[in-house]
Amino acid sequence: ARLSACVTDGVTLGHTCCGVHNCQIALTNQKALFCPAHSELRFVCSIQGCDARSEVGWRTCSASAH
Repeated sequence: ARLSACVTDGVTLGHTCCGVHNCQIALTNQKALFCPAHSELRFVCSIQGCDARSEVGWRTCSASAH
């Protein structure tokens, strides 16, 4: 008989979740950043505290600091 064992630290790698804290809604695919309910947030600057619209092709707004 063949026996295999594995020890982990309890961290799940590759487990995808919505970018909104504590959101339990599943993502539509592995590459999605937000669930369907929060999908409009993909057009908002990713800098915390900034609510400006992100530039086309970028995850940040046009502010030079971002």
